[in-house]
Amino acid sequence: PDGDRVLFMDHHTEGDDRGWVRIVDRDGTQTLVGGEFTSAQGTAWSHDGRDVFFSGAIGNQNLVVWTAVAPRAGGAEPSRTQLLSVPGEMAVVDAAADGSLLTLGSTRNYRVGVKVRHEPGERDLTFQDTSWGPSLSADGSLLFFTDGRGGPDNAGMLRRTDGSPAARLGDGAAVALSPDGQWALVVELRSSPQK
Repeated sequence: PDGDRVLFMDHHTEGDDRGWVRIVDRDGTQTLVGGEFTSAQGTAWSHDGRDVFFSGAIGNQNLVVWTAVAPRAGGAEPSRTQLLSVPGEMAVVDAAADGSLLTLGSTRNYRVGVKVRHEPGERDLTFQDTSWGPSLSADGSLLFFTDGRGGPDNAGMLRRTDGSPAARLGDGAAVALSPDGQWALVVELRSSPQK
C-alpha cells in the first residue's frame, strides 16, 4: 500500500504453480513468506501493509487461504497461519480496508481420455482427479500422463488405452514417450527457493 514493496508468487517451472510467496523492496531485496507450496495462487496486502494474505496448498491438499505478518527486508521469514479452508479451492484476489477478503472459489478436475476408432464415445482414462499432459505411444496402446495428486512432486503415470490400471513410473511431470515406447521422459518439479 505504501508503494515500497511488491508481494508476488514465485513459480520456477513453466506450467506448474508450485512456488513461494515473496516480497521484494525497491532495493531488490527479496524476503520469503511462508515457505514452499505445492500450489500457490493469489496474493493481497492488508490495508495498512502490515499483513499479507495468499493462497497455497501443501502436499496434496487444496488451495487454502493463509496470512502472515509482512516482513521488512532482512527480517526473518514469518510463520504462516491458515486463515480459511473450504471444500474445493480458495484463491485470494484482494483485501478490503475493513479486513474482508475477496476470494475465488473453484474445483479442479483435469481429465484425460482417448477416442478409439470405431467406438462411439471417448474412453475416460483419468487417474484420480488431476491427470494432464497426456501423450500416446506410436501404436496408440499406451497413454503417458501426469498425476497431479501423485505426491508433492506429481507423478509420471503409464496406462494402457484399454483402461487397465495405471502404473506410477516416478516423480515429476510427464513429457513424452520414446517412439519405441520403452522410455519415458519426466521433468523433475522439485526446486529450492533462492533467498
